[in-house]
Amino acid sequence: MLHLMGNPRVKTTRVPMKPNFFENDLDWQIYRAAKTPGPGAYNTKGTHDLNGGRWGTQKTRSYLDEAEWQGRQTPGPGEYKVEEAIRYLDSASAGGKFNMSKPKTFLDLEVYAKRGVPDPGLYNITNSSPARGGKFNMSKPKSDVDWLILRASKIPAPGHYGVPDIRTGMLGARFSTARPKTSLDWEIARAKKTPGPGAYNVEGMLPN
Repeated sequence: MLHLMGNPRVKTTRVPMKPNFFENDLDWQIYRAAKTPGPGAYNTKGTHDLNGGRWGTQKTRSYLDEAEWQGRQTPGPGEYKVEEAIRYLDSASAGGKFNMSKPKTFLDLEVYAKRGVPDPGLYNITNSSPARGGKFNMSKPKSDVDWLILRASKIPAPGHYGVPDIRTGMLGARFSTARPKTSLDWEIARAKKTPGPGAYNVEGMLPN
């Protein structure tokens, strides 16, 4: 069943399966294409209609037009009413004047902050140190060299180890004089135990 989108002028065509009387696939494709409606056979009216719609025809301001319009809304130098502005300021700030105070400088603030601090000669140091009998530490701690010497003095020297006398404690000891086999010796020993080609008895193994 071949169903295409749209409203074709022809009804939906049921394409049959490939019959047996076609000689090849090309004849079958030609027959199938003849049963399929072409582009001009579809009725597209009413499918994409948008009632009431239209393209916009307004003309927006360009950058230059926008700048010109903003300039028209701004008054020019000769359009300000200076006299009215002065009268308004006089009435709104009656009695105003400039600030004539003299704030303290950094030096003045330092002098003001140090007024409550006593001078060096005004301190009473007779009773300020209740701990008596103190003295400077005169000890001499060990340096790195001193610590190394101390550690070395606690380690026994080579002659201080209790090594048993070989001459009395291990009687009959001697170096080994054995000669272990090398890889070649092991191969020779293995070959000696393997029978050669003429050593096999094949008389009873072959069929009569």
